[in-house]
Amino acid sequence: MRVTKKRLIIVAVAIIILIIILWFAFGSGEKIPADPASASIIDSNGFGNLTTSGDASVSWTRAIKILRSGEVDSVSQSHKLKVVLIMKNGDKITTTEPSIDEIITQIELCKNTCSQILIATE
Repeated sequence: MRVTKKRLIIVAVAIIILIIILWFAFGSGEKIPADPASASIIDSNGFGNLTTSGDASVSWTRAIKILRSGEVDSVSQSHKLKVVLIMKNGDKITTTEPSIDEIITQIELCKNTCSQILIATE
């Protein structure tokens, strides 16, 4: 069978489409190391649902999704933009906020779900 340039292009386009479909089906590809035995469900919003037992570091976008889950007990922030979310089950999730006090703004925007979150600042 003779491989033509046209066939190679068709195969390449098909592979790219498959990659895009998988990307959307399984999220952005952000990996959080997890021990399945200690993983806990943090909500049912379909954004990944699992976080690790213990400490995990996540992107700012992912941290906001976790914040809105209703499972965050308290939040602390430092002048170096480090934010720690302490979950109701005791897990700690760290992230870096884009600017100082952005986590407070996000808590205010989240209203009812976040109204009981304790905030500590440095």
